[in-house]
Amino acid sequence: MFLQVVPKPEWWDRFFACVYRFDRHDKGEGCWIWTGPFDDSGYGFFSVNSVSASGKRIASARAHRFLLEQYIGKIQRGLVVLHSCDTPQCVNPYHLSVGTIADNVADRDAKERRIIKLNVELAREILAFRASGISAPEVAEAYGVSPTLINNIWRGRMWRRAHETAATAADVAQPGEL
Repeated sequence: MFLQVVPKPEWWDRFFACVYRFDRHDKGEGCWIWTGPFDDSGYGFFSVNSVSASGKRIASARAHRFLLEQYIGKIQRGLVVLHSCDTPQCVNPYHLSVGTIADNVADRDAKERRIIKLNVELAREILAFRASGISAPEVAEAYGVSPTLINNIWRGRMWRRAHETAATAADVAQPGEL
């Protein structure tokens, strides 16, 4: 996909203040992880308009869809944004493409991805394994998620609320129980 360069708009600094770019370490090919607010589905969302003193309404959009639209133009209603990297928090436009829900389901099935909805309790369980000596890939396999997601939870880049009242590994499971 060819992406055209856009001039730096007013929202640019606010948006990228919420992005951790893994590509700084791997020649530009890594995920750009959204670290700002998330919706209930686990996708980042971005407030497009700021709150004004006059009470102007705040318009928000899913972060990955918003950024892709800045590069390719308006995405038609009924179409979804697909992640080639299978990381819902990624906003790297080179990892994103437009398709139908059927395309997304076919991609999920072809890659044999499990559907798991994380919540704070699961994130706390995952966080507790960090001190147990179990590797991120092992924990990821047990929960049906990516090792990147596990590392992001462990480092506090995602599910920060889980760090506030994190359980200990003894409260959750022992290494032999995985």
